[in-house]
Amino acid sequence: MISNPAACTAAAFNPQSLRCPGGADSGDACLSDAQLAVVNSWTTPAVFANGTYRNAGWALRGNEDDPAAWPAWVTGAGNVRVAGQYLFQDTTVKNYLARNPVADSLAYVPWDQDRVALDRLAALNDASDTDLRPFKNGGGKLILWHGLNDAAVSDLATTEYYQRVIAALGGQPATDEFVRYYLAPGVNHCVGGPGR
Repeated sequence: MISNPAACTAAAFNPQSLRCPGGADSGDACLSDAQLAVVNSWTTPAVFANGTYRNAGWALRGNEDDPAAWPAWVTGAGNVRVAGQYLFQDTTVKNYLARNPVADSLAYVPWDQDRVALDRLAALNDASDTDLRPFKNGGGKLILWHGLNDAAVSDLATTEYYQRVIAALGGQPATDEFVRYYLAPGVNHCVGGPGR
């Protein structure tokens, strides 16, 4: 069980140290400025609607090149429109936010332009309630786990949720009575990866 999930995350890493000379794409030994922009976007928390909605961002774990990691979820192995994250985004924009089946989700900005649509989406999909006392009082037991190479859903967001549950329930001892949280190094989304 992880009592301090933050202590289990990768050490701080500066992606700028991988910048190609002049920022131009000069091969696989370094990152161009465009590639660094993707890394920075990926690892930076996204906050919109005046802080109401937040995505924790992802940590770089060193296994991003696993075929079921960035190629499947972020880059689409060269075709971003087949990447899992694009499919999430495209469905969200077309069906929830723009409510337009021909909307171009890559051009849809800013994400918080329709607050009513965001709130409607959150009401349908968010699982962020940290008051688990009714669940606990009903005899429930909860196991949370997250693969540290998951490119679909951020383990940092799951860790933040777990930490908010601890705070809402009055501390670690009260939470430990019915919740356990495990981090699986090298495991992709649900299964696979070098950590399998």
